[in-house]
Amino acid sequence: MHSHFRAATDVSASPRQPPVQRLNEMTIAFREQGFVLLTGESGTGKAYLARKLHNITGGEPAGFHEVHLPSPAEEVACWMASPVPRSAMGLEAATSPHDGQTIVLRGIEGLSERQQLAVLKTLADTPVAPGQSRIRWVFTTSVDLRQRVGLGSFRSELYYRVGMFRFELPPLRSRRDEIPALTREFVRYFAERYGKTIPRIEDRVITCLQNYAWPGNLRELKHSIERAILYCQSGVLSADLLPVDVQSPSSWPGSVTVGTGFPGFSGRDMAETPTGGEDTLGASVAEVERERIERVLQRNLQSRTRAARELGISRVTLYNKMKKLGISTRKCAPK
Repeated sequence: MHSHFRAATDVSASPRQPPVQRLNEMTIAFREQGFVLLTGESGTGKAYLARKLHNITGGEPAGFHEVHLPSPAEEVACWMASPVPRSAMGLEAATSPHDGQTIVLRGIEGLSERQQLAVLKTLADTPVAPGQSRIRWVFTTSVDLRQRVGLGSFRSELYYRVGMFRFELPPLRSRRDEIPALTREFVRYFAERYGKTIPRIEDRVITCLQNYAWPGNLRELKHSIERAILYCQSGVLSADLLPVDVQSPSSWPGSVTVGTGFPGFSGRDMAETPTGGEDTLGASVAEVERERIERVLQRNLQSRTRAARELGISRVTLYNKMKKLGISTRKCAPK
């Protein structure tokens, strides 16, 4: 599978391999300076691109670590149980950095004041001379950091430091002409993953996919194709295998649908929701969302990471929804 990105000063994007010159810019910054900032809406492929940079710059297979921010206090124990060095998990300068290690800070806007200062110090102390060992960093965000600077919640020094090498990933809705190629790529990948023959894709599948708003971006497209492949029992991938929301033109922004603003929630999910007369039929979207999240968490043994992946949202978004909907966030489940 391929990622899609553009430099902050460039409006171009490719449906397949990113333009060589753009990928070179990112690789040079990551390899020589030790960090890049990836921006864009949730689900546009920032995590995948971070791993790609790690791999193409010779990163160790086991040296790729992701830190989701902000981290609730009850999750600190989970962090410390991970293979990431304690100093890195605390966002302090590593005492014994090693080549081949990449730490991804997902949601850099969630850094506390102390952590922001620690990151600044780490970047200042990072060796850049050839041959010197270091930990490389990928910072990601889905918000406007400039606005956070204006509000006083994000340090301007850190913004200008990490913004030196900023690359923006465009939302899927702005590149609908790429959807056919992306679809073929995902179909091929998941067919091979599940040991199935690569099916022929019906024309209506592409039409439905191009007419959908994709609030969950590339991540939601990937999960939609994976679902279709799982249900495909013939050599043809038909539109009725797609999530109901994707099949319907009512999924465009501004339409009232159960899935609005909640990637991964489809008409099939609604059909799975227990019914109980008028009270349930009149339930609010919030109640339906709560039932959906609780069911997905249960299916994933309370792992927020896996549940968020299935829902097509970030772990931070899932955590915030759980708090808002009154779902317990105290349990620290294994990843």
